[in-house]
Amino acid sequence: MTRQLYSTVSIPRGLHIYIQQLIKQNPQLGYVSVADFVKEAIREKLQDVKRQ
Repeated sequence: MTRQLYSTVSIPRGLHIYIQQLIKQNPQLGYVSVADFVKEAIREKLQDVKRQ
C-alpha cells in the first residue's frame, strides 16, 4: 500500500472560520472538513490555470 505524504498550508483564521460555517450550514455540498473544501478549491484552481 502506498502511503500518501501531506504538507501543511496556512490560511487566515477568518477564512478558516468562514469555510467552517459554510460547510456546517450547507451539508448538501458534501464537504466533511475545511481540508476537503480547500483541497477541492486548489484542484479547481490548478485546472483553471492549466487551461490558460
